[in-house]
Amino acid sequence: MGPKRGRLVQHKDPIPLVLVVVHDKGDCQLIEDALRARQLHTIAADSGREALAALQRYPIDAVVVDSQLPVMGGVELAKSIRKHSRGNRVLILLITDVQWPAPQRKAVIQQWGLLDLMPKPFPLNDLVEKIASRLLASPSSHQGAPVAAEPSSNAQSSGGSGGLWEIEHVEQATSTIASEPSSRRGNLSSEPFPELLHRLYRQRTNGALFLLKDKIKKIVYFKNGTPTYIKSNMLSECLGKVLVAEGMISEAECEDSLTRMRAVRRQQGTVLIEMGVISPQNLVVGLELQLRHKLLDVFTWQHGETLLKLDAPSLRETVSLGMSTAGIIADGVEYAWSTERLAEALQPQLDQYWTLTDNPEFRFQELPLDEQEQAFADDIDGSKTLRQILDAAFLPAGRAHWVAYVLWATAMVESSPKCRPRLEREAVSSSMREAELSTRRSLAAELLSLKKCDAYGALGISPAATDAEIEKAYATRARRYHGDLHRHLPAECREMAREAFELLHQAYRQVATGGKRQRYNSRLSTMEMEAVSRSGGRSLKAEDYKSRAEILIQADEWEKAAKELEQATELCGEAGDLWALRGWATYRKAPTHNGTVRQALHFLRRAVELDPHVGRSYLYLGWIYRETGRGILAEKQFEKAVQCDPNCAEALVELSLEKKKRSQADPGSKKF
Repeated sequence: MGPKRGRLVQHKDPIPLVLVVVHDKGDCQLIEDALRARQLHTIAADSGREALAALQRYPIDAVVVDSQLPVMGGVELAKSIRKHSRGNRVLILLITDVQWPAPQRKAVIQQWGLLDLMPKPFPLNDLVEKIASRLLASPSSHQGAPVAAEPSSNAQSSGGSGGLWEIEHVEQATSTIASEPSSRRGNLSSEPFPELLHRLYRQRTNGALFLLKDKIKKIVYFKNGTPTYIKSNMLSECLGKVLVAEGMISEAECEDSLTRMRAVRRQQGTVLIEMGVISPQNLVVGLELQLRHKLLDVFTWQHGETLLKLDAPSLRETVSLGMSTAGIIADGVEYAWSTERLAEALQPQLDQYWTLTDNPEFRFQELPLDEQEQAFADDIDGSKTLRQILDAAFLPAGRAHWVAYVLWATAMVESSPKCRPRLEREAVSSSMREAELSTRRSLAAELLSLKKCDAYGALGISPAATDAEIEKAYATRARRYHGDLHRHLPAECREMAREAFELLHQAYRQVATGGKRQRYNSRLSTMEMEAVSRSGGRSLKAEDYKSRAEILIQADEWEKAAKELEQATELCGEAGDLWALRGWATYRKAPTHNGTVRQALHFLRRAVELDPHVGRSYLYLGWIYRETGRGILAEKQFEKAVQCDPNCAEALVELSLEKKKRSQADPGSKKF
């Protein structure tokens, strides 16, 4: 990844940046890896157009150009670079398929101002040494250090290649979206970020929100109106810097990890694990904190352009924000907004009468309120203006303003110019009664369904689920029926919710551990199987197929195992773990057959799409990529497997082996 655009830091030993313009991705990767081994930063382009765009965006010190490029050839690109306003000091090394006679070669080098004209084939080390000897011999002779600082005036370079890949993606994506007329534009000065977030939540938005402020650029990804992931072009938000800020690693350890990353194309978290600085478990914690840091920073913005790209492809990341929209808004406002800013935002509402909304979807959103703050919210009944509510508040002024604004930003309250106490409002409007009737019907239907389900159906899981997956499913569903969520509803609704909660708890107790599941399965007679829910019965049948497949796998009967797993996925087509095992069995039955390999990869990608948190999907993908000669892709999958399951011994071993291979590799022995 290339560094982002920004003010360049002049520091003692700037690390030069080399642009590699080679259309063949494998060859390009070889050159990049060898250059990084010599402590040089690299970015890549596979066409002349991309190369000129990179030259405009980044402080390029040298360019490696292949003469065989599509559309704009390498020679034409070299001429264009020399004509560019930033190109007169850039070193250009041209790779050619032509064996030039010595006199002509010398003339071409002089005419086009090349560092060298290298005919294929040649030792890769020769190319690296020609560039490194010029760029590293006298650092002070180069004006542009490749590491871009934060856009603020007091920014310091971290040398943070840990975030360079993400930075380049954000830069490229924002450049593309800015030129699209279909993108929806706005500004945070007219619609503050908390209110924008909730509007997208109400609209159940799927897509990407681009946020631009000065030179800072971020992309927030949404699924059904909830933020799931965020990318940034700020080096200070790279993983290492966040871990330093949280006290999880030292500044020296962060810099050491970044130095190691310049030699190999690996994620910073994996490097930190190899150094023994953090555990795989703490890596997951750190990645979650990194996402939180990136998002909370946006709440400090009082202006900035927004561009919404609807239906942008969603990211299947192993770590996501994992918070409700209302919870994100509450945390962000608490983190970034001063009492003065809160008061200013609430000013237009001071003389309006506030009441809790009749819409149960908004009224019962989850907010991190303590008992006193919840009581403050519950007292809002339409009989007082916001000014009167704040004046009578028993909370500290800043806290009362925070609760009030969060309630407003999340649409949990409504305003009116007239006093409308709750009793009067309910007398003149049936909306609340209709909402309660709808909730009562919904709870009754759900309770009836739960009574018909077996334990697996009640929890919405496969019998093949792990203890952790069952715990997560139970926590998610139990919240739906928790008494706190239904405290404002009539007694009948509260009783149905309580009964549903108890049924879920009973189901969880029956299957919470492997031993309990084994005993529970043995008690399910044929008669009971007919009585359980359709989903539960299908799940149990799918589990039978999976169990037989696992026995066949142990006996190396891969083709038979694949057939069993085909039956399992037909019964439970939404179970990511079944698709993962089917993909691996499919590959193992014919690992040298190209069609079978493609089919296996399709099944494994389906598994990731269904559930990006199943670590074995990435482990199997990594093994297939490794065995088919795609080491870099394999390594990335092993890294994701560790992020999903920090205790995945197989993935940790594979990463350790990859590290050992690189330490033994000699870049000078490679031929290009």
